[in-house]
Amino acid sequence: MLGKSFLNSASIAIALCSQTQISQAGVAGTSPFSPDFIEYADVVLDEWKVPGASIAVIDGDDVFARGFGFATLPNTSATPETLWSAGSTTKAFTATALSLLIAGNNNSQLPRGWSTPISSIIRDDFVLHDEWATHHVTLEDAVSHRTGMPRHDNSIPQKIEGRPATVRDMTRNLRHLRPTFEPRVRWQYCNYMFAVLSHVIETVTGSHLEDVLRRHIWAPLGMNNTSFGARQGRKTPTLLSTGYYWNGEKYFSTSHDSLDTLSGIGAVVSSVLDYAKWLKCLTYQTAPFSEAVHRDIRQPRMLEPLHDFLGPDVETYGLGWSRTNLHGNVAYGHTGSTMSGGAIVTWLPELHFGVIIFANTATSSNNIGRVLAMRILEDRLNVRQDLRYKIAERVREQDQQGKAFFANYRDILYPNRPEKPLPFSGDQSQLTGSYSEPGYGLIVIEEEGLSQSVEKTLIGRRPGKPEDTELLFEHISGDFWVVRAWIREANATAAFFAADFKFNVSGHVESLRLALSPPGAAIDEGTITFDKIG
Repeated sequence: MLGKSFLNSASIAIALCSQTQISQAGVAGTSPFSPDFIEYADVVLDEWKVPGASIAVIDGDDVFARGFGFATLPNTSATPETLWSAGSTTKAFTATALSLLIAGNNNSQLPRGWSTPISSIIRDDFVLHDEWATHHVTLEDAVSHRTGMPRHDNSIPQKIEGRPATVRDMTRNLRHLRPTFEPRVRWQYCNYMFAVLSHVIETVTGSHLEDVLRRHIWAPLGMNNTSFGARQGRKTPTLLSTGYYWNGEKYFSTSHDSLDTLSGIGAVVSSVLDYAKWLKCLTYQTAPFSEAVHRDIRQPRMLEPLHDFLGPDVETYGLGWSRTNLHGNVAYGHTGSTMSGGAIVTWLPELHFGVIIFANTATSSNNIGRVLAMRILEDRLNVRQDLRYKIAERVREQDQQGKAFFANYRDILYPNRPEKPLPFSGDQSQLTGSYSEPGYGLIVIEEEGLSQSVEKTLIGRRPGKPEDTELLFEHISGDFWVVRAWIREANATAAFFAADFKFNVSGHVESLRLALSPPGAAIDEGTITFDKIG
């Protein structure tokens, strides 16, 4: 267990104005980093096995920031200046850039503003499974996750023919992916659509999205340590955090490299101090954005399913922000998660109050972010203990449900499997080879002895996809298998799928079918077929 040495004592408060404001909700201008909170944060990071985090709080004209734990193990402390993967909090920048273009009213490619059909801008590239959707899905549909497309994250290419995949490549891949609903019927989070919006911005401006964001948002706000990927961080390696995965026994480091292709989906690497400048602009509605753009940023556009991200109230989604009511206060927020880090950003415009938390694990960073952000918010709002949302208990409960879900994957996928497995058709060596599916790409299956005491196991690798995740095949019965997305170094399962092999009349393997969602999933992404090609 990591004790108090896990915390970094460095804490700063930046006073931008000598005047201290008083709010009925609590005292503005008071540091949230009390000894009690510091001790609590120590316990929370230790509980969720997160090596380090940085937190910034804006409160009126004041900014408070502090590092906790380690940006890089074993002894590089996290500080307010540490650079972290910001994940999907990138989406708010992407959406704001598009709002700026629309507000300019001088671009012939955006004649109907947010109601402009995407296909009118990038017709050759933007093709959906349904012809009506291709011609009618708009910029607003994409930005508010109401296109009818689910995540399909496992199909997102990282490399194509050995080169880094582009947002145009991602956009063109959508034609091979199936929707789960009609457009504008249901909110479904879809990373792909922010690749589409990135492609739209680059097409309209003729510039790389990172350059657009730097020119119109980051530079005017003084966010000089914000960039796509880890390029900026590699210039100052002592500030760049390292991502980690805890496997129950020890930490395994992860790479920032996959961020480089995510663009407006989630490529941002930044510090909490830079993000504090971003939130101050949003809460005070200041330059470089016009009143119309600020109004656009705050506009709700689609009702979200209940998932208590910011508490138990109803949430809506807009330009890269969820909006809800938090103890009687309008609140906006968004999380971000990559293999090398997690983020949570929340702001209460009426109080000019905001919280930014970056940390260096994937899922567990969001867990500590939700817990610590809610603690800071409810302390600032002076909420009585018996009226608080008890977010720590909810997060633990959700985590236990997730662990039980993964532990029982055989029963979930195959509840009626025979007690004694039936043999599969043919010989296991027949199943090796290359399998292809237009949207999900290539799977190369090989036999491998994972230890001297067991038979050879089928291992699938996906060229052009993240290299740290392999597909581990486990035979269930007959021609039915479980495929686990497996992180070898940490011996961890990231996802699991039901699969079966199909044989032709000659007894040769013809295809591999993969069910993308488990039975009973709220959103069923369907079953895809990989044809054997070699």
